[in-house]
Amino acid sequence: MAPSRTPANVQRSTYPLKLWLDAPWEIVAPNSYQMIDGEVHFVPPTDQRAQLARKFLHAHATYPHDTEPPSVAQLRHLHQIAQLAHTYRAPPPSQESFALLETLDWYKMLGGE
Repeated sequence: MAPSRTPANVQRSTYPLKLWLDAPWEIVAPNSYQMIDGEVHFVPPTDQRAQLARKFLHAHATYPHDTEPPSVAQLRHLHQIAQLAHTYRAPPPSQESFALLETLDWYKMLGGE
């Protein structure tokens, strides 16, 4: 998923993300905005939420002082966000990636002479 530099993406990035699954009775359009706990959230497509949840947790664990604090709704749904992040499986590396790995001199890269 490549980052977009469009004006719409810049506007979306100012809102917290809804990173948990919709309740069965909710009808929420993807790529829309939803008011949750008094704060507007951007609703990404359902099939992207697991990957975004994983990135959200990684960013907050790795760079806690460089990320915006989670919204009240994100904190309230943190358990669901973590559960969803655990369901994400990265796609397997491409053949080109394997070919590149074979050309690298790992011994030198790891400090060998």
